[in-house]
Amino acid sequence: MIKFITSLKLIFKNSILKISKNVIWLLGLNIFIAGSQFSAYAIISRNLGKEYLGVWALVIATTTIGQISSFGFSSGLIRYIPELLVNNRKSELSKMVSTVNFSNLLISLPVLFILFFPAKLYAKHLLDTQYYHVFELSIVWVMIGMFINNLFSAYSAIFDGFQKFYTRCIIQISGWVIFLIGIIILMPKFGLQGVAIAFLLQSIWQYFMAVIILIQQKIIKNPFSIYFDKKSFKLISSFGLKSQSISVLVIFFDPVIKYFITKNLGLTATANFELSNKIVLQVRNLLASANQVLIPKFVLHKKNYTHRSYFEKVMKKNLVISITLGVFICLISPFMNVFLLNRFDKDLMVCIILINFGWVCNMITSVHYNASIGLDKLNKLIIVHLIYAVTAIVGYLILQQFSHLKTLFYFVPALSLFLGSLYNSFSLSKVLPSSSSWLKSGLFLFFTLMSFGVILIPFSSITKAVLIVSLFSIIYCMIIWLKYRKNILKEFV
Repeated sequence: MIKFITSLKLIFKNSILKISKNVIWLLGLNIFIAGSQFSAYAIISRNLGKEYLGVWALVIATTTIGQISSFGFSSGLIRYIPELLVNNRKSELSKMVSTVNFSNLLISLPVLFILFFPAKLYAKHLLDTQYYHVFELSIVWVMIGMFINNLFSAYSAIFDGFQKFYTRCIIQISGWVIFLIGIIILMPKFGLQGVAIAFLLQSIWQYFMAVIILIQQKIIKNPFSIYFDKKSFKLISSFGLKSQSISVLVIFFDPVIKYFITKNLGLTATANFELSNKIVLQVRNLLASANQVLIPKFVLHKKNYTHRSYFEKVMKKNLVISITLGVFICLISPFMNVFLLNRFDKDLMVCIILINFGWVCNMITSVHYNASIGLDKLNKLIIVHLIYAVTAIVGYLILQQFSHLKTLFYFVPALSLFLGSLYNSFSLSKVLPSSSSWLKSGLFLFFTLMSFGVILIPFSSITKAVLIVSLFSIIYCMIIWLKYRKNILKEFV
């Protein structure tokens, strides 16, 4: 035991030394966002009720559609700023930023306004008059916040392009603090509308903080500059629209799931899905942030013809980390249940376990996803996201005849993510022969057994739930220790 603890300490110490300042801040930001979102959900659920949390989930789902209005213009900045700096063409940066500002005002704003009406129609089909009125009041504030976020995204892209991720993270963390304070102050008086106003205040704060820092650090002369440069627009729009085609598929996945769940099971079930999805996604985002560094490495290894060996090495480590995170989510699911609802809800825990299984498959194949980008296989990623959407729609159209089967409605998004992960693996088999080996891994098979075992074993109280997940977690720790006890430092450091 002492040797094991010593090994863990050495792993932690060496890992921290290897992580850059930017990565640490990115991980910190994701952790802070997770804590802030869970705190906000707990406040809404405990003070307004689970139904209003379901309404807020629909507001968030609807506003994700509004992200289309950005057209990926800011993504173009991230792509071209490093190139401008390397080629000593910093003077062109102001033109590019001004063009993005121009595009946000004359293109993004009208599109966002147009999307406001189908968003209301989307909610009107799902909510009764009382809840629809609350939705309608909230969505106005959130849509305005979305537009300001589009403006802010251009400036956050500048920080990323200059490799100042930590500055952007500090701004966003302060924004989430404003959001939480706003909820606490405004929700008692304005209800759910107060949460929406707090979101708007967060957006305004982040925007002006970014502008002030850009001016102080003299990164660009005039952040408010607005004019159209044809050359800059061609660059940012060509790159942005390519990335946006994938983003559109990602964006529509969440509203589709929530539409069918709300229509067939009601707002309480929608709240269960929203809470479950957020719990798992916040943990997943930690791994996604760290894996962002893989794309340029795959490009480099492709040139040196070492991408196969590099992929196999990274995939093995990623598999262990992904499964471990999945087991961790299973272990904390009963406690998160009580924290968010102030009571134990079996339906919520079952939903967490199922959604967790789907996203763990997605985490395992996140290396495949980044490899596809680095190896110029973007078309495969579009198909992956099409599989997500098509599986969800077809699955729910079939399940509409069996609305009493709640668990299956939570299973559909997990199945969509699993099938997308399968395609993501097998589609790379010619380029990377070991891409599907994770399916035969003992760790993945055990995690599958654990996930569905927890669901199938009867339990009705938090005590029994904790005992079940704890037993599986202890077995998993024993498997990991037996598998890696001899070379744990070599595997993870």
